Amino acid sequence: MSQPVETAAYFVVSEAVTNAAKHSFATAIEVRVTLDGVLYVDSPLGGPTIVAAELTCA
Repeated sequence: MSQPVETAAYFVVSEAVTNAAKHSFATAIEVRVTLDGVLYVDSPLGGPTIVAAELTCA
């Protein structure tokens, strides 16, 4: 993984986890890492919110 991709991944995860801890009553947070260049956010009324970021390595 290149340095810019690693940095982007770190900040996406950091912000998502911080926001979940700050604004929800979540009892668990799951982080999975896959790569390819897509950002997906699904936040239905009543949750759970799903944030998926796939980052291109090349």
